[in-house]
Amino acid sequence: MSYLWEVLQNAKVQGIEKNKIRFKKASNVSPYVEVNSEWMNYIDLKEKEEYYFDINVYHRFSSILAGLIEDMMINCEKQYINQKEETQNTIENYGNILNLLLHLLGELDLKAGIHREVLIYENIVKDIDGGIFGREISSGFQSFSKDEKFLLAKYLYKLYRTKEQIKIFQEVIRKIFEDHLLYRKKGREEKYILYISSSILSKKIDYQKLDIIKALFWDISYELEVFWQNHFGVIEHDEIMRIGNIGIY
Repeated sequence: MSYLWEVLQNAKVQGIEKNKIRFKKASNVSPYVEVNSEWMNYIDLKEKEEYYFDINVYHRFSSILAGLIEDMMINCEKQYINQKEETQNTIENYGNILNLLLHLLGELDLKAGIHREVLIYENIVKDIDGGIFGREISSGFQSFSKDEKFLLAKYLYKLYRTKEQIKIFQEVIRKIFEDHLLYRKKGREEKYILYISSSILSKKIDYQKLDIIKALFWDISYELEVFWQNHFGVIEHDEIMRIGNIGIY
């Protein structure tokens, strides 16, 4: 997928002046693509004599551009009926305005630091919220803050690329639960023990969060046992061998 900012960024890298880049409304659009020019997948602007890009203006900017496009269509229809010779000039004027607005939006993208992976993370969050991963996951996902949702999407994308489930699971746990320990049981390498220090007040929410993290990241070929609040006792470790504060294992 290609975006406005990618066109401008690649043009800058290759020394192409901005005023030579022209954006126009695409007549045939895909709902998942913003820049519809076929050769964008092999982008090398210096090989092209013309720098016109077909843009799906409804992909991200419908709330901004829909009014302008509707106004353009109404005015062009009126002029076509009354003054046919001026219709083409009106179309060109609206095209210039649209081009300028798309340039502005592309520059705002660059200044905001938006890039391909950020958009992927946002789409993953939308998919989970929308129930693509199932209703239970979607419901439990609401226990996370906006930043935590984005974090989970980031690591889910990383998981799809690396397949390192245990490592990524531990990274996610570290980000969501500050005070935790993950052990691999000696003699039973297929079993892990997770300790999470959770207060009574936050435990219900933490349960929900852990359930979602396990569903998204845990390798089901391994067993996971969880201890909350009280750590299980370990001989010769006095800090966790306190009467009344020891989890039974």
